[in-house]
Amino acid sequence: MPKAHTSKRYSCSRPVILIFYSFVGLRLLLGRLDILRSVTFPSAVHEYMINGLDTFYPSNNLHPSTDPYVYPFSFSACLLYMDDNIVLPEWLAYHYHFLPLRHLIIAVDPYGTLAPDKILKPWREMGMSIEVWHDQDYCDDSICSSEGPANKDFYGSHKRLGGRQKIFYQKCLERHKEMNRTWTTFIDVDEYLAFHRTRSEERHFGNSSMTVSSFMHSEKDNFSHQACLLLPRTLFGPHETSPDDAARLEPPPAGINASLFQTLRFRIHESWEKRTGLGKSIVDSSQYDAASDPPIGVHRVLRKRCPDNDVFRLQHYVGSLEVYMSRPNDHRRTLGKFQRTVQAFIPGGSNDDLRGWLSAFSKNVGLQRAIRLTQVTILEALSEVEEYRKNWNSSMP
Repeated sequence: MPKAHTSKRYSCSRPVILIFYSFVGLRLLLGRLDILRSVTFPSAVHEYMINGLDTFYPSNNLHPSTDPYVYPFSFSACLLYMDDNIVLPEWLAYHYHFLPLRHLIIAVDPYGTLAPDKILKPWREMGMSIEVWHDQDYCDDSICSSEGPANKDFYGSHKRLGGRQKIFYQKCLERHKEMNRTWTTFIDVDEYLAFHRTRSEERHFGNSSMTVSSFMHSEKDNFSHQACLLLPRTLFGPHETSPDDAARLEPPPAGINASLFQTLRFRIHESWEKRTGLGKSIVDSSQYDAASDPPIGVHRVLRKRCPDNDVFRLQHYVGSLEVYMSRPNDHRRTLGKFQRTVQAFIPGGSNDDLRGWLSAFSKNVGLQRAIRLTQVTILEALSEVEEYRKNWNSSMP
């Protein structure tokens, strides 16, 4: 490839730009270290670190289970991933039950420090098809190269993420199509697909025991001609449920600590009419045509064939501060951004549509297995982040 022409006019400014980006990166890093020093974790984490795994689950040996249900079809997912070990177990379990999710391709960010392999292993044993990709598996060096200062500051990493995301979505979509799969989610690990509530109506499509697959099959005349659907997002803020409200709610299964689960802990949301960002997509990969479809989009994946829908939505969870700041190398997440999100949040009501999923999931796979796949793994991830924070604190003056 020929080298791009570089004007001498800018040659002297390069060192200045590099020094500036290095300074910005250092400031961001030091800021994150100060935050990591001050973040506190749930008391259950400290109990886990003292008493070990047997406190929460007596046996670490899980045998593969046989899914007792037959679904019209299963879902696939394309997931970009960076140090989300704390929330990944809940996201997997929820969508395993509710979609049902059975095929996952996960692309790991090269700047991540917490590998998801340990979390994914028992899901493979459950029969889920999982592929873990790294940049070299799908992306050209001109876009995804981790070399150079542009990827070591906020602005460079943000630009790189957008390029990686589009390429990953395209390659992932092609892979699912190659494997004869159909509906595929393109959402993040802090987003949960749910039946939609329209305006102030107290109804929702389907019910707590109905999967998305079953519902779409029952309404196949409305979905069979669709190649893509845009999902509106509603923001759920980091506001805790009051003790009085918590006492009136359906309790979680025995042995489950509800405070460890985003979908159980945070019930306060903004107005259904207010949309968070541009939404995300689900796509029927069997209908994707690389030759005729325009370039993949981040939000409307199939840009010209992805209409709005009023059946499904995404619940987007801000989460607690300790979870929000648990990505050691993600310079986009700062205390200031978290505080601005909290300050801008306007409560529009509370919602418990998802509350029964964990009980249903536990009945499906068995309570002990459900606890091991979710709560114990979450505690292990919290402990890992706690250890990472301690190591940083001990290494800094």
